Amino acid sequence: PICGSSARRSGVDVVAGRVTKADGMDLIQEQVRRNEAADSAWELYAPHRERVTQRLLDARTSSAERLCVLGAGNLNDVDLAVLSAAFREIVLVDVDANAVRRGLERQGFAKDARIRVVAPVDVSDVFAELTKLPSGPLEREIAIEDCLRRLARVPDLESKLKGPFDVVASVGLFTQLIDEIGRAHV
Repeated sequence: PICGSSARRSGVDVVAGRVTKADGMDLIQEQVRRNEAADSAWELYAPHRERVTQRLLDARTSSAERLCVLGAGNLNDVDLAVLSAAFREIVLVDVDANAVRRGLERQGFAKDARIRVVAPVDVSDVFAELTKLPSGPLEREIAIEDCLRRLARVPDLESKLKGPFDVVASVGLFTQLIDEIGRAHV
């Protein structure tokens, strides 16, 4: 199956820190384009950012020290000044390393040792498979169902991200996946 287990890793070459064309570059490039388009929307995101940041604080227990943000993008969704006061370490994960860097610079945290960026990483592990969907309707439907089953399983990210974490949030990840699955059905 398209999204079944395979010998090669899909979506990202973590060791080299780069994403290759064979590993789903089209979907990742689309995400890069979206992040660039949203760079100027910092003020527009203010109410959303306040709500997301508050939810992350609400999820924190008194002993929580480590936060992991999946789909961090350009960081329009989170207020790092508030979160860095509440968490000892913040790990930001995304397929677009440049967007995360721009977000860190915008918020004044580009050199903060408490923040670690893990990028580019496709935490869904299906971007590459969505790029190679079969053209036949039945085969395409089976491949999409396989991707959805794979997404329903919790990926093993703990070792890749150096977990465990006290709070983990996906702030932009599922919108991207739903968009791509919706496009695949058209």
